[in-house]
This record gives sequence, C-alpha cells and structure tokens, in this order.
Amino acid sequence: MGRRSGSSAGERRRSTIYDVAKEAGVSAATVSHVLNGTATISEATRERVMAAIESQDYRPNNTARTLRKRRSGIIGLVTQDMTSQFYSIMYERLLVRAQEAGYITFLTCGQQDSKLTRSNIEMLIEHQVDGMILVGNGYAEESLQAAEKYGVPVVLCDQYAPNFHSVEFDNFNTMRRLVHCLCGEGMRRLAYIGVAGADGHENLYQRYRGFQQGMLDEGLNPDRYNIVLSREESKYFKYNREFRVFSDFLQKMPKEEWPEAVFASHDAIAQIFIASVLRSGGQVPQDMWVLGFDDTSHAFFSAPSISTVHQDPLELADESLQMLIARMEKKDCRLHKVLQQKIVIRESAPIAKYLLQREKLEILVDERSVAGAAGQLLEQP
Repeated sequence: MGRRSGSSAGERRRSTIYDVAKEAGVSAATVSHVLNGTATISEATRERVMAAIESQDYRPNNTARTLRKRRSGIIGLVTQDMTSQFYSIMYERLLVRAQEAGYITFLTCGQQDSKLTRSNIEMLIEHQVDGMILVGNGYAEESLQAAEKYGVPVVLCDQYAPNFHSVEFDNFNTMRRLVHCLCGEGMRRLAYIGVAGADGHENLYQRYRGFQQGMLDEGLNPDRYNIVLSREESKYFKYNREFRVFSDFLQKMPKEEWPEAVFASHDAIAQIFIASVLRSGGQVPQDMWVLGFDDTSHAFFSAPSISTVHQDPLELADESLQMLIARMEKKDCRLHKVLQQKIVIRESAPIAKYLLQREKLEILVDERSVAGAAGQLLEQP
C-alpha cells in the first residue's frame, strides 16, 4: 500500500497509529510497543510494523506522548550573550551532548535584560521543558523559583546563586592570585579593563572583584588605572573594533607612568588594547605586560601572543548538562561545582613560574607561541 492521499489535491491526511496498525495487521497497542520498546515483540512483527510506518510516512504525535509520559524531551537553554567565542563553543557542545542524551534544546537569549530573561524562563515553563540551564547572569530568582515549583529543575551555568544548583569557574581566586604574582614581579602600577559593576556577566564581575581584592591585599589602590567598559562594549564581536578610549588613556600620560601590567576581562579586549599600545609607540611586553582571559583564538593569534587564563568551555558544558540530567532523573548531585582554570604563558606577560606555583596556580605552557625572552619561564632566582 502507498501513502494515503487527502481529500483535496496537493494535501495528505496525516497518518495515525491506527493506519499503521491496519497495514501491518496488528493492534495499535502493538505499534505503540514497537515505537516505545515497552514490550517483547517478535522480530517478524517488528519488521512489519516498521515497514508500515515507512509506507504511511507516520510521525508520532509528540504532544500526546508528552501528556502520557509527563515529559517533553526538551531542555531549555537561556543564554545572555551570543557574541562570545567562548560561549558559542560551549553552546555547540551543550546542544550536541543534549541530543546524544535524547533531548532537543530550546534556545533563547536574554541579552542581560532581566525582563526579557524572566519572559524566556516563563515561556520555557509554559512549553513544559524537562529542565533548564541558565547561562551568565540575570538569573531572575522569582521566575526560577516558579520553575522549580512547577517541577522544572534549573542549573545555573557560569554563575552562582546560593539557592540554585550551579557550575562555575573560580574567577575570583584566579584573578586575585594573578595580582599577587605580578606584584611578586615588583610591579605596583596595575590596571583592569572590563565591566566593573554587577550588571554585567557574573563571571566578569567576579574577575573584577578578584582584581580589586588582590590589589587591596598588596596595599594598592584598585581603581587608579582602571578602564571601565559597559556591558555592550565588552562583547566580543559586535564591538570588536578600535577603542578610542584606550588610545586616549595611554596618550594622556607619559610612557614612564603607564601601567606596568594590564588585566583584560577577556582576550578580545586584551588584543585590542595591545594594538592601542603599539599604535601609541609602546611595546608589549617591554613597556607593559598584558593578560587576557578565556584562552580563545584572540590570544593565540595576537602579535604578540597573549598570556591568558585557560578555562574549558567543553568542561563547562558537560558538567552543567550532567548536573541537569541528574536532577531531571532525580539523582543525587552536589549543589555547587567549581571548575579550575590554568594560566597560559605566552609572549605578552612572562610571569615567573615560581610565582605561579607559589600561588597554587596551574600552568599551561603554550610552546607554539612562546618566543624569545617572553618565553623564559623563570625559576626562583
């Protein structure tokens, strides 16, 4: 038998499970058992049913299946920034891993707007997702509490909130210890470039807080040289252009008064700042050290290559999804998980190895991009 034609030309009536059962010569219950693997069916019967499914071009009604099983097979993903190279790698991993686990991912973007984020969360609840991962800040506590109340488990990714399950990197302590390392090099004029307030991504805010605390630990003014960017300016690609504010910052003071080292909130900003230093007549690392964050291609392909903080977007995706699946399956899992970072030594900041070891920072040496004096990982003198 061929595929059924509808009552008018160019249209086909959607085949039902009963059409498949009739063609295969079995009951509708048998077809259901074949589709869902819920009973032992002979191989001959299974083959007849599968042939009838193909002949009828039958597609199961997922809405009805959801009502029966009380699960949709959908995971909600609420993002805040789609322009980040780091996050785009992580999103791809999440989508692929979720698919491998049998889930479809419903992707939304909150753009760091609390109202839009709340709307996205509420929409996902209405669509009866099985679970939800929220990336970045703007976690909209009341809406997430509503999700948990309706039986939709939530995991915060790359951020922290005390009452929700979360996976994050140790941004605060890593940045604080890096400040200690550079002060151990004898540097006192240190600057930070990035989002300074809590209205940006939570991870960026924790980096800034770590820089501030490290400076206070060393008895230094944490705000003397900083360049504060808006959350829009800090985005990777949409605003990845020459920043006049960087050139103005450098040119308003003699070179001998420039910061000795600059911490950028991510690699793209570090790359742009290095270009500004070179155009202002300076050299990196001779006149100034520059450090990035994330270990993206911006750091590797920059000239000079950028010393940075490596954090694994694949690990972040895997741990967040594993935590959510455990929650959806009602298995035990820890409330918070903190992932560790590594320091990548490249040309822009030849930090002494013994100082990194003293601060208990794990080192990842990129031999491909380390050259000359900047590549000398100095042991303790």
